[in-house]
Amino acid sequence: MVIRYRYGVAALLFVILVSAKLHGSSLPVWDHFLKMKTDPSEKSLLMGKERDIRSDEWLVQTPMYLSQAESKGHFPVVNPNIRSDGQNMLVSYYAPALDITQIGKPFNWGFLLLGRDYGLSWYWWSKLLLLLLLSYEMCLLLTGRSPFLSALGALWISFSPFIQWWFSTPLVDLIIYTQALVVVACRYVITESRRMRVFLMTILAIGAIGFVLSLYPPFQVPLGYFILLFVMFFFFANRQNIKLGRFDLVLVAAALLLVTGALLSFFVQSKEAIRLMMDTVYPGQRLVTGGGYDMGFLQFYLTNWRLPFHEVNFLNRCELSTFLHFFPAVLFLFFRVYRFDKEGWRLAAALFCFVLFLLSWLFVQYPEWFARYSVFSRVPEHRLQVVISLLALYLSIWMFSLISKHKPVRLFEACIISLFITLFYLYSLKHTPMLGYLPSRYALLTLAFFFLLNCSFLLGRARIFGLLLTLFIVISGMTVNPLSRGTGPLYHKVITQKVLAIEKANPRCTWAVVNSSVMGSYLIALGVKSLNSVHYYPDMKLWKSLDPAGKYVQAYNRYAHISLRIAEKDIRFEVLQPDLFTVFISPEDLRRVGVRYVLSLGRIPVESAILKEIDRVEGD
Repeated sequence: MVIRYRYGVAALLFVILVSAKLHGSSLPVWDHFLKMKTDPSEKSLLMGKERDIRSDEWLVQTPMYLSQAESKGHFPVVNPNIRSDGQNMLVSYYAPALDITQIGKPFNWGFLLLGRDYGLSWYWWSKLLLLLLLSYEMCLLLTGRSPFLSALGALWISFSPFIQWWFSTPLVDLIIYTQALVVVACRYVITESRRMRVFLMTILAIGAIGFVLSLYPPFQVPLGYFILLFVMFFFFANRQNIKLGRFDLVLVAAALLLVTGALLSFFVQSKEAIRLMMDTVYPGQRLVTGGGYDMGFLQFYLTNWRLPFHEVNFLNRCELSTFLHFFPAVLFLFFRVYRFDKEGWRLAAALFCFVLFLLSWLFVQYPEWFARYSVFSRVPEHRLQVVISLLALYLSIWMFSLISKHKPVRLFEACIISLFITLFYLYSLKHTPMLGYLPSRYALLTLAFFFLLNCSFLLGRARIFGLLLTLFIVISGMTVNPLSRGTGPLYHKVITQKVLAIEKANPRCTWAVVNSSVMGSYLIALGVKSLNSVHYYPDMKLWKSLDPAGKYVQAYNRYAHISLRIAEKDIRFEVLQPDLFTVFISPEDLRRVGVRYVLSLGRIPVESAILKEIDRVEGD
């Protein structure tokens, strides 16, 4: 019943969750920095645990989105409160802006329509519910329209550790857009209703805009090839049922006009920001030719069940998260299942070969000319392995749909194959730092669990496999993000009242934050102009005015969190990590670049006649 009325159920859930201002953001992390609440009894964290490691979300993206909602310019394309000369928000985590490009960003529509609190909730639940619905439709294409396996696949994809740890990033957006383009294109060519075709073409246009403007080539390149491959083979398999005419040509032309207009608008408004981003020291331009990846790292999913509960002693929890798949088992059975689905096997074979090519990119160094012409020169190996695991997950769902129906493997054979796969897992554990993260007893339990999981997969035991997989999904994915309410961790604070009172009395003054690399993001979230926060591309005009000889250009020519420290000596820049640098600056230089107010974490160690303390919050 729920599956049959899934769109209505999703819409109802969406309305309830947004109305309650619920979300999965780690915004409550701000309570660690801003302790003095206006209402001590207020509680924003309702369930779970906020994730400090998700600083890309609570420290960068969410404050940028909220800064747009609080901006006096009403969602401007260039936010004047960030950087000395404003920051282009179309490229800054693709924040909500009143612009045609937002057609391709449905997750942002809530901010434009409903403001900051409801907008944040809209952003969170529109992504998750769309991901669930599109994953279900994707799995229907892969499983021959099996409701049970498609529902299992939708949970498998949507609550994969990678999706949940990277939920707020363009990486997840690209997976949603990829599934939307595949599902809608395949549905379009077999739909006869003109009204439905208009609707589907509209979704295609929205998805195309969103896919192109989620500027992350390491995912866009392989997923772009996957979309073309899947749609091409689906069209070929259904060529006798496809009926396209003049009406469809008109729809395609209208969609192309909309997509082209949105993309042209983006590039015209953002070309300077893109140029600055391309010329940075970090992340800058890449030239990747493949090779050098450790095969053992392909099995990072062995550790994913422990990530929500225990800190990692190598890499970090986000980098370790990935998609669980059964590609080793698929390798053993791929050519055996041909007779069960000869038509669908062509598509699966194309996807299988594509995954093998992607795997080769991890371990083989290709010629530079091939890397450039294929655009894989923009795809680092550690990012590609995530895409490989997603496509291997699709193959696993397709394979299990056949195995569960035809049962081609006997118990003894399944145990032998699962034993070989488990030995491969053991090799991965022993030859990577994973074994240090999983102590002996946990490693043995993990290997035993995955042995059973592979056995149930190979035997096609849908209930046992579904039960074990759901257990893994719940532990490794559903426990990652918290359940929170509202934006109180930023706005319902004593210091916020004081800052906004000063801002109201002296509007549009420039502030600076010293002794902290995080509080600049807090100021811009309040709608206050801050000299330092997170600069998505370098503020060359500002830094060159302080460093006219260009002595420190390598330090500040980057995407960066910017920390300021008051110093008496000449200005200097110090890089602390690739995306963080500190500027040691005098009070006189701060005043020279237009700063009027300073927000300091703790006392300023330098005495100066032009520094005067006007207020403080003792608890913070």
